Amino acid sequence: MIEVAKLGKTVGLKGFLRLHFLTDFPEQFKKGSIYHSRIGDLTIDAINSKGDVKFVGYDSKEDAAVLTNLVLSSTLEESNQACELGEDEYFWYDIIGLDVYENDILIGTIQEIERYPTEDHLLITTSETITKEKKLTRFLLPFNKRTIVDVNLEEKKVTVTGALEIIDIIAS
Repeated sequence: MIEVAKLGKTVGLKGFLRLHFLTDFPEQFKKGSIYHSRIGDLTIDAINSKGDVKFVGYDSKEDAAVLTNLVLSSTLEESNQACELGEDEYFWYDIIGLDVYENDILIGTIQEIERYPTEDHLLITTSETITKEKKLTRFLLPFNKRTIVDVNLEEKKVTVTGALEIIDIIAS
């Protein structure tokens, strides 16, 4: 399951709730879409121009209040169907776990993707060789066109540039 949104406070009197996106694909939220939560599946009944959402069966402010702070989730298959990726776009779950190479040197493995206001960063756990040589167990690498040379999902490999320089700066 992938967390895609968190429900905030109620808005108005008709059962709408503020929707806080945990995804880069807000277009997936539309009337009839079904999401999973700890209290069961919820079906979107309506979504307004501000992105506030109303669910089937929750028709008043009081009804909807029980949904506040719920996290909405989607399965991998549902996310793949609902979200259209552009060129050089990837789902996080496809990137996490890939090995990172620079100049045919194994740098490490992507453990997580950290979100920052200006760009995302890959949290990389360094390879055994880098850990021993540089005494560095992990570091952040910007996920942008300057550092990412190639993403090969079939080979489970990301080729980068500049990572060795970052490691040298951090380790010195």
